[in-house]
Amino acid sequence: MKGKRYSIWRLIVVVILGAIVGSYLAEYFSIWYKPLAYYKSIGMASPTVVDLNILKLSFQIAVKANIGTVVGAIVALYVNYRI
Repeated sequence: MKGKRYSIWRLIVVVILGAIVGSYLAEYFSIWYKPLAYYKSIGMASPTVVDLNILKLSFQIAVKANIGTVVGAIVALYVNYRI
């Protein structure tokens, strides 16, 4: 029997959506359980700027992760592989 084939794009979208939903749920439930409100910001503190005289580019990436983000991504992975 052939194994299931998974698209990498589907996996990325599912994990991102799971992290977003988990983050919103953690923010909502942090009213009753304060440790859910704690988050860690991972990324660059200030943007990197490339100035080419006629074109100025700035680049910055940051991720705010909390417990809900991690749990949401794990649940999304589990659901993705169960379907």
